[in-house]
Parts: sequence; structure tokens; C-alpha cells
Amino acid sequence: MKRGVVLLVLLLLVSIVNADYSLKIVENKIKYTEEATFVVYITNPGLVDRVYTVSLDSDKFELFANKDILIRAGETDTLDVTLKPVGEVDLGKNRVNLFLRSDKEEIVPLDVDVDLSDMIDVNIGINKEIDPKKEVTFKLRLKNNAKVNLKDVTIKVNCEVCKESSLLVDLDGESELTKQGVLKVDENTKPGLYILDVDVWKGNLLSSKSVDLYVIISPDVRKIEEVESKFLVSIVKFGRENKGNFENEGSINLEITGLRRYFTKFYPGPDKIEGNIYLWNYKIPVNDRYIITAVTDYRVIVLVLLLLVLVVLLIVYYKTRKIIVLKNVEGMKGEGTAKGLKVFLVIKNKDRVMRDVRVFDYVPALISLSNKYGTINPSKIEKSEKFIRLRWDIAKLDMWEERILSYEVKSRLHIFGKLLLPSCVVLFKNGRGRTRRVKSNFLNIIFSK
Repeated sequence: MKRGVVLLVLLLLVSIVNADYSLKIVENKIKYTEEATFVVYITNPGLVDRVYTVSLDSDKFELFANKDILIRAGETDTLDVTLKPVGEVDLGKNRVNLFLRSDKEEIVPLDVDVDLSDMIDVNIGINKEIDPKKEVTFKLRLKNNAKVNLKDVTIKVNCEVCKESSLLVDLDGESELTKQGVLKVDENTKPGLYILDVDVWKGNLLSSKSVDLYVIISPDVRKIEEVESKFLVSIVKFGRENKGNFENEGSINLEITGLRRYFTKFYPGPDKIEGNIYLWNYKIPVNDRYIITAVTDYRVIVLVLLLLVLVVLLIVYYKTRKIIVLKNVEGMKGEGTAKGLKVFLVIKNKDRVMRDVRVFDYVPALISLSNKYGTINPSKIEKSEKFIRLRWDIAKLDMWEERILSYEVKSRLHIFGKLLLPSCVVLFKNGRGRTRRVKSNFLNIIFSK
């Protein structure tokens, strides 16, 4: 009886022990599209055969293994376990529990290290030769390798010579999506090789793709011409402006003919002159300009011509004038600080007989008359606060007849500086009986100490 009880207890104790297991890792560091593999060694320590049910506690991985395995009493068998990512797994380590169930439940922890770089496949469609002056379009083709839907996925497009752009998309499970965008490339980008990066983010970096772009030479040299006109002066600014993406070298030729070349100056001056051709060589950096200023100034020559015309007119005037009146003065020695002057009035008739000729001359009030006159005395002398007026009356002047009137003056005070003697005025009647008026020159006399 006692022996039977002991045997029954032993059978119960053995039945409580579910299984012993050990784990062999075949591959647990995988990319998202790859599979992790393990081998589980299961030992049935019981006295009876057992069927073990295999299951997984995660929806992020799909289990590939025998769901039921029969192991004889006291024997050990192997279970091949394959795990494939299907959901939003974590970047790096993921802990998954494998359940072995019979009379009791055993938990086998499995660690899978996942690289998410291929969770989403990225393809970039773009012309790899880029003109920075033109709009650059590209197409992104995204493929979601996960079976679950991915919402709010951020796509970042970046290049060292363009502005970063991003877009937010939703990707259904195991689906493809195409998006089109525009690259904003700096138009001054120098020619060369650059890299375009596309990164896909959802918390972690899910995928990335890089392509090489070559920025081509894009010449864009613009002509500059600005004209500014002033009186007798023309200012022309001409040159080149470099709006391309590389340093530009060249030359500017300008032909100037006629008198203009003698009145034009250039800033800066030309590098070479061949006849009427002026040549400038230039090197213009990106986004810079080369300006030549041409100033054509006719003011000097016009002023000279005006002076010549004035001289000719004066000569003609004096040659053709019917009556000529000239005023002149000579200095005289005086006593002490007094100064004496002798004033001459020359009147010459170049026309027919002139009658009733009246000559008027004016002397500043600070000068006194010395009552010494030439061949003809004044017919009248009038005094005012500012001037003394002398008048001579001549009955007639025959043709080519000349009269010289003179008088002497003496200053009442010591004069230092300038003294202005006004013009002499002559009134006469011509052959038709009309009164005419002629003025002489005025005199500006300078006194020194």
C-alpha cells in the first residue's frame, strides 16, 4: 500500500515538469526585409509523450515554425524558428516571447536587432545634369515593405546647393507611392559634382537614398548701357554683368570716329587702341559687373567758339560802327598822397556829317576836377551827390573827322584799391534827323599803396 502511494506521488511530480529548452541563435541581426532564425532545443522530461503548441506574443513579427510538435517522453527534439518583421518594429533591439504550451507554459525570449534602412524603398527620378538657371523637377517613388499602414511619414530632400524641402505622406501597407517635387538650386552655384540626399523619417530614420548631381556651366553675361545727357556733356556707361555661375573673361570693343574721339575720355582707360577701335579686356567674378564710363564734353570747344564769335562780332561792330567813342586815362604825378589822372575821350565819325553832337561823361564825386581841359572846354558841368557830369556840345562832325576831348581830375582822398570811371555817352542826329546814342568803354582803375 505504501509503495503504491509513493509511486503515485512520483508520477504527479514528473507530470508537473513541462519542458527543458536551450536556444541557439542562427541570425538575429537583420534588415527589415530579412528574417531572423533561431533553433530551440526542447527536452520532454516527463514519463509520457507530450505535444507542445508554439505561438508568439507580438504582431510586429510573423512566426514561421511548426505550430505543434510531438516529443517522446525523455527525449529532445529541435524547433526551427523564423521571425520576419511585418509591423512598426523598433530600430535596434526588439524582445519577442515565444510560448511553448503543453500542461504548462514555457516562455522562450528571443532578441532581434533590426536595421530599418530598407523598411521603405526609395527611388529618385531626376536629370543628373542641372542648369542652376532652370527649374529642376524630381520624382520620388516610395515602397512600403511593411504590412501595416504608416501614417505621417516625413520625406526630407536636401542638397548642399539647394534649400531643404520636406513633405508628409501616408503609406499603406505593402504599397507604392509617387510624389513630384521641385529643387530650388542657388543660381550662382559653381559647376561641379554635388550630392542629393533623400531621408525617410517616422520617429527613426526608416530609409535614405543619395544620388550624384552635376551642376553644368551656365553662362549668363548681360550687356549694360546707361546714357545720361547734360548740357553739351554726354555720359555713357557700358559694360558687362555676370549672372552666370563661373568667372567670365572677355573683351569689349568700341569704335569712335570723327571729332568725338578728341572730346571723349574713358574711365578706366582702354587696354589697347587700334585706329578708331578702343579695346578693354575684363574678368568678371560671379554676380559682379565691369563698367566703363565714357564722358564726351563739348563745353570747352563751344566756349572757345563763342569767344571767337564774340571777338569777331566786336571787330565787326567797331569796323562797321558809324561813330566810335573810346575812353582812356593816363596817370599824373601829384604832391603828397594825391593822385592825378588825365582822361581822354576820342570821338571819330565814320559816316556822313553828324549834327548836334552832345558828349556826356561822368566823374565820381570823391574826385575833383582840376579845371584843366584840352582844346574844347565843357559847355556845362553839373554836380550831384554821387557824380559830376561834364557836357560838350559839338555842332557837327564831318565824315572821318576825329575829336579828342580831355580833362584832368584829382582825388580828394588817398585812394587804395579800385576806382570805376563810367562809360562816356554820345548823342547825335543822323541824316534822317533821328537821335542816336553811343556808349564808350568804361575804365576800372586800380590804385596801389
